[in-house]
Amino acid sequence: MNTPDLRSITRYVALGDSICIDLYPALDLASRRSPELPAGVGAASLLYQNQDWLWPDFAGHDLASYNPEMAFTNFTADGATTTDVLEDQVAVLPADSGPALVTLTAGGNDLLWMSGSSEEGCTRALRQAERNLREIIRRVRDHFEAVTIIVGTVYDPSDGTALTDDGYWGYGDSMLKELSRSGLDGYNDAVAEIAAEEGCLLADIHGHFMGHGTTVKDRAERWYWQGLIIEPSARGASEVRRLWLRCLEAEPG
Repeated sequence: MNTPDLRSITRYVALGDSICIDLYPALDLASRRSPELPAGVGAASLLYQNQDWLWPDFAGHDLASYNPEMAFTNFTADGATTTDVLEDQVAVLPADSGPALVTLTAGGNDLLWMSGSSEEGCTRALRQAERNLREIIRRVRDHFEAVTIIVGTVYDPSDGTALTDDGYWGYGDSMLKELSRSGLDGYNDAVAEIAAEEGCLLADIHGHFMGHGTTVKDRAERWYWQGLIIEPSARGASEVRRLWLRCLEAEPG
């Protein structure tokens, strides 16, 4: 799929889960800088408008710099599954006749909800998540006259180990083991396949984040929020944004 001319995009819509919301990056910054929660520091917000005070290297590398008149709608929600995106977010997409950009991160919460399921149950749930993802993409494409869709894979905070390191992280080993058992790698393979088949751009969040989770001792290089293992830190949010810009060939040099 060819990258769009960002100056022509009239609307940006963010769909998905907490990988892209402002809350956890803001909590991360508040714990290290000041007690106040800064606004606009999640991945979707940064893609639309960079916070130059926080990420000066990205100044001028945001959607608003390419088109100041571009509209931004952020539907991403904490805990959202692929079903939630399909039923609650896609159902209220804004009307727009101009070229649109849509980012989509979904599936991680589907995997977590499989906790305690049998192998057969996990397989059924995975297939449903994959069907939901494909249907989300098709409905988005049907809704907009012209749209570029970026689909993201699901990261692994354990860096492939399914283990936490020192109890520093929120929910502990059980959550990571569940992510591993429920088929994270298989789901990400399906995401890549669906993106290719449906003509979407792929942001490999999983691959980009590998090595920046529990195996890294330098907390400055950890891209996850210290309070909850599955959420991005401020740096993590910026790195998701970096991948999207890379897909759009607009990453800073």
